[in-house]
Amino acid sequence: MSRLTPKEQEKNGQAVIRDFHVMAESDATGINRYGVLRMDVDSLGQLLSGDKLLYTDLIHISALSARLDYFFGAVLDKICQAKAESWRQSTQAWEGQLKKVYPPADQRKVPYIIYAGGDDLFIVSTWDVLPHLAREIRQKFGEFCLDRLTMSGGIAIGRPKFPLYKTAEQAGQALEQSKGREVNDQFNLVGQKDALTFLGTTLSWTDLDAAQDLVQKLTDLLVGPAGDHAPRSLLQMLNYVAQLYQLEAGPTLEGETIKLGRWLPTLHYGIRRFQRRLPASLKPKVAALPLSILELNGPANNASKLRRSIRDQLSRVRTGWTTIRYLALPVRWTEYLTRKEE
Repeated sequence: MSRLTPKEQEKNGQAVIRDFHVMAESDATGINRYGVLRMDVDSLGQLLSGDKLLYTDLIHISALSARLDYFFGAVLDKICQAKAESWRQSTQAWEGQLKKVYPPADQRKVPYIIYAGGDDLFIVSTWDVLPHLAREIRQKFGEFCLDRLTMSGGIAIGRPKFPLYKTAEQAGQALEQSKGREVNDQFNLVGQKDALTFLGTTLSWTDLDAAQDLVQKLTDLLVGPAGDHAPRSLLQMLNYVAQLYQLEAGPTLEGETIKLGRWLPTLHYGIRRFQRRLPASLKPKVAALPLSILELNGPANNASKLRRSIRDQLSRVRTGWTTIRYLALPVRWTEYLTRKEE
C-alpha cells in the first residue's frame, strides 16, 4: 500500500482506499477525470556514470543517493499533502458556481502515491491538482538539491472508468515528450529536458507558471455570479486565435522569433468585441488579456495606447517563449476546469 492514500468511510465504519472513479466523478473540479503524473530526475545516469564532472566520486554518489532517497521517501509526502490542501482551498471560492455537488473536503484532492523512489515517481489524483503538484515537486526538488539537478514530468488524464494502466502508459509517453524538449539558442537546437507535458503540450516549468497565471485570470472571468462573468465564447475566440497563430507560424521552438500575422488584429478585435458586452467591472480584466498572452506590459485601461504599446514592444523584441505559442493549452485547461458536469 502506498504511504499517502486517499481514504473514504464505508457504512460499516471501515476506511477504504478511494477509487479512481470516485476521484474523477466526485473529487475533480470541472470535468470528471482522474490523472496520472510521472516524473523522474533528468540525466541522472550520466551524472552517476561520470559523463559529467558533477558527483563523480563515490562519496558524492553515496551522499546523492541518500538525499534522493530522503526526498522521495519523506519530503514528497509532505509536498503532496500541502499542495492538496492549498489547491482545495483555492478552488472553494468559485466551485459553487459550477453547481456540482462535492463530498466532504477532508480527502478531496489527496494524491495517491503509487510509487516514489530512486529517481522517479508515479502519482494518481484528480486531474486538476496534478499540474500544480508537479510544479511544486519540481520547485521543492530544485531547492532540495541546490538547483544542481532537474526533473521532467508527464501528465495524462482519463475518464472515470478508463483503465489505469492505459493512462499510465500515456503519462509515460508524455514524460518522454518532456525529455525530448528542444530550444533554439540562435545557433542550433539544444536539448533541455526540465519540462512538463500536459494536455499534449510540453512547457518549461517557467512557461507553466505563465500558463497557470493565464488560467487563473480566465477562470476569474468565466466563473462568477450571474450577470458578472464573461461568456464561455471568450474561450472559443481565444482558441481560434491560437489555431490561427499555429496555422500562420507553424511549429516554433523556444527562442525563435514570434511571427506576426492575422492572429494579432484578430485578438484585438475579439477583445474589443467582448468588452462591449461585459459589465464595467470586467472590462479592464478582458482588456489586459493580450498582455498576458504576449507576456508584455502596457496600459490595460486605454485600448489605443495598449495597441501602440504592444506594437512597439513586438517591433523591438519578438523572441522568447511567449504564451501565444502555446495559447491553446491554457484555453483548453480553463475549459476543462470550468465545465459544469454532474
